[in-house]
Amino acid sequence: ALIAMVPAVSEIWVGAYDTFFVWFSVMLAIAWFLNTLNAPAYFANMGTGDLNWNTIAHVVIGVLNVLFGITLGAIFGGAGVVVGCSVALIFGSALIIFNYHKKNDIHYRNLIPREHLMIILTSIFLPVVNWQLYEFLRQHIGIPSASLVSIVVVVGIFFPITWVHPIRREFMERVITYGK
Repeated sequence: ALIAMVPAVSEIWVGAYDTFFVWFSVMLAIAWFLNTLNAPAYFANMGTGDLNWNTIAHVVIGVLNVLFGITLGAIFGGAGVVVGCSVALIFGSALIIFNYHKKNDIHYRNLIPREHLMIILTSIFLPVVNWQLYEFLRQHIGIPSASLVSIVVVVGIFFPITWVHPIRREFMERVITYGK
């Protein structure tokens, strides 16, 4: 949803559709999303006191940020710095995930249950479709109306998918049970 809304956010924050802002936002959102996926492994390592890979990942992210930032920044300017930062974050995060799975003999084919596929596919295709819709609408009905329609489309598509998802039901059952 965040990536799907980036063009509208660009219009609101920057005052116009800014290609650099949009692509930088998308790259950073993807990098931070992938970083967030390592949270269970990261915190499991912290809870067990096994901080080796967490520490190595932080050092790798820092070193790669400097190397990629300077190198790519000198060649491509700000775009190179953003790409370098994103790659460093993704690589360091992947170190934690891969090593946690290896240490605990977790097979990757078990990581994405079937009930998550609709959310994953929607998360991939909705930004592309919403960007095209937004671009069309902003030229024909203006920025405020296009932004509103864009928000309604994203919420209108994500809400039903998340509403029927089994985890939402399980969460609600736990909340109700906890309240009793």
